[in-house]
Amino acid sequence: MTEFKTDASKDRYELTFTTDNEEYYHRMQNEARRCVDDSQNTDMVFECYECGHYLFVETENKTAIDVANALKKSECPSCGRDSSGNWSFVRMGNYKKEYGKKEKDND
Repeated sequence: MTEFKTDASKDRYELTFTTDNEEYYHRMQNEARRCVDDSQNTDMVFECYECGHYLFVETENKTAIDVANALKKSECPSCGRDSSGNWSFVRMGNYKKEYGKKEKDND
């Protein structure tokens, strides 16, 4: 069982999770460390449950509500699955750095 709790304010975003899956716990811990160590990662990366497509959502100057609204409007461009409950947070990233392009799947 895995549970998530989020808390956001103007200057802070906190994600707390509990899980009985030790491998997942360590993956999330490593990802959190990487996010803190690499401030150039300004995109939240979500994965489509259906086909594994990555959706990069820019977070710079956006609130958690803005990110949630972008997800609600984003059906998967690869398989067409609608946005309702489709996206799973994977990691922080930087689309331009990873793919060398300006475009990203975003609102």
